[in-house]
Amino acid sequence: MSWARVVLVVGIVLGGTFGSGAPATALSPGDDSRARSDVDVVQPTPELPKCWTEIDSGKSACAASDRELAQKILDDFNLVVVSSGTATQLTDASSESARSNEVVPMATWVLGQVWADRNYAGYSRTFSTSRANPCAQAGNYTDAYWSFDAIYILNDNIESVAPLSPCRIQLWADANSGGSTTGQIGTTADLAGFRNVASSLQFSR
Repeated sequence: MSWARVVLVVGIVLGGTFGSGAPATALSPGDDSRARSDVDVVQPTPELPKCWTEIDSGKSACAASDRELAQKILDDFNLVVVSSGTATQLTDASSESARSNEVVPMATWVLGQVWADRNYAGYSRTFSTSRANPCAQAGNYTDAYWSFDAIYILNDNIESVAPLSPCRIQLWADANSGGSTTGQIGTTADLAGFRNVASSLQFSR
């Protein structure tokens, strides 16, 4: 896939190039906290089709390109978007933006990405979490769950998905994990029978 390539993120993960605030902890199965899908989320537009949401905080932003989105996330939230192994265009752009930043940013870790069209096209949203190394442990993560009530443009409007390894993604037809489901799936260019159906999702391993 053109949007992702395997890279070493030694400067981020091992070298401590970016600040991480409080000591990093992995996502914990069975956490009683629930994703904040009740917050006001920035919606994509034809001019600003690339979007991002940090699931556990509800922070969000949209921009015209991955580079502009990375810079906006840095400027508005002092966050750099990182991954634990597989890079995306957004993590690459975010790393470049952070290098010239005078203040050491905190990290937000990618869970995966969804698109409104098949073959990773159209409106997109990258989901991340403030917890380091998401999906490092097996289990379902309640703080990696999102219901699309707050992102109405993507409600019943997802056609391709790409969870970031080792995460997998599960989609449901209704909000709050209701209705039919895909089960856990990996990167999928065409959701076929589940195209334009999903109203909630969860990242897990």
